[in-house]
Amino acid sequence: VAGLVEHKSLEQTESVDNVVSSESRTPKQKTVQPGVILGLTGQSAVGGPTTASGGIEIDMQFRLKSLALLGQGRAGGIGSSDNKLGYASLGVGVRYFLTDSDVAPFIGGGLMFAYFQANEANTSAYSGSGFGGYGEVGLGFMRSSRVGALVALHIDFPMFSLKQSTDYYY
Repeated sequence: VAGLVEHKSLEQTESVDNVVSSESRTPKQKTVQPGVILGLTGQSAVGGPTTASGGIEIDMQFRLKSLALLGQGRAGGIGSSDNKLGYASLGVGVRYFLTDSDVAPFIGGGLMFAYFQANEANTSAYSGSGFGGYGEVGLGFMRSSRVGALVALHIDFPMFSLKQSTDYYY
């Protein structure tokens, strides 16, 4: 009836509500595509005197179309300054790719367990560990390959405080 009223063919008016099983074929299901992403990181603390320090990141992702579930590991503290931030974290999260192309922008977030140590010259270090969250925006490359790359702005939200270490006991 919709085809006659709207002057459309039968194929143009088919929907999940009016197609019977004898008229359709078994749908193909795509498999989850595993992948590894290796990267270099740079990290700095907001509101502290630490300078940026470098590190590495390894992500294992399981992607189905635009959504990727991932396990993430980061570690760093490489730098020439005395005022640097050391860090390590393990996390799980999701990334949502905004297009289906091989190079695509994404947004993401997740949960992590992290350790941070802020080193300052001529004073005690501040350190702490605990749970936190993170958010990220970026651009993924070589998405059709098992090994890819990305450029991202990753913001950590630690849910713990850093405590100052002292050299003497009370």
